[in-house]
Amino acid sequence: MPTGGINASNVCDYLKNDRIIACGGTWMVPADAIARDDFDQIRKLTQEAVHTMLGFRLAHVGINCADLTEAKDVAKNFEDIFGFAANENPGSIFSAGYIESLKAPYLGTKGHIAIAVNSVERAVAYLNKKGVAFNEESTVYMADGKIKAIYMEKEIGGFAIHLVRMA
Repeated sequence: MPTGGINASNVCDYLKNDRIIACGGTWMVPADAIARDDFDQIRKLTQEAVHTMLGFRLAHVGINCADLTEAKDVAKNFEDIFGFAANENPGSIFSAGYIESLKAPYLGTKGHIAIAVNSVERAVAYLNKKGVAFNEESTVYMADGKIKAIYMEKEIGGFAIHLVRMA
């Protein structure tokens, strides 16, 4: 668990190494905040560090289409209007990586939202502590055994949510 020289700009570089399970650093708990008993600032800084480490960001939005024809129509609209080039895959058509038009309805009433993370395993552990449950049957593994993607059990606003490793 490295602690010296770690800061918000390099913490993710350290955590890319599978043997490192955690990092610490004084940037999260400044001496002056401790002296002032400013636990709100410490809480804010440590929360920012956790979010930096997890790397939560929008990866793409998936739209449930009824069939291939509708998926092609949706992708064509995004290409014509915004210039998002369509790239067809076996189950979907990606529009510049931003929009995924599924060739048949999948999880989520309306579709899905993919949230990119640096480590699916770390994000799942963090979100489990917040009461978020995951659909273990949806887990997709990479060749090295790390999790590539997993869906949450509950929808948000009619959308299934899945985490996807992007680092």
